[in-house]
Amino acid sequence: MFSEWFAPFICAGKELEIVSGYADGNFRPGNTLNKAEGMKILVHSLSVPSTLSSTILPHDVKRNEWYAPYVRRAVELNIIPWNERFDPGAGRDRADAGHPATPQKSS
Repeated sequence: MFSEWFAPFICAGKELEIVSGYADGNFRPGNTLNKAEGMKILVHSLSVPSTLSSTILPHDVKRNEWYAPYVRRAVELNIIPWNERFDPGAGRDRADAGHPATPQKSS
């Protein structure tokens, strides 16, 4: 697995505490990255301290979801709008995963 194309990126992300894998500690790079997971990676990678106490979230993000703090921070940073649908479960391809705020491609 260390010879796979994604190995250095996962190792660097883990070392920088940007990614931690699934609850069991494993990484599954063959799985589709959803928008909520991508937003967590993006917000963690920015390392920008929160200065606002915004409670505004897109209407389809519940405050008690694990990804809500990352979406809230993305709203604070104007990465995503608060007044549009976020669609946290939308799958992303590798190109779109680079920018989690991009709209999902229609099939």
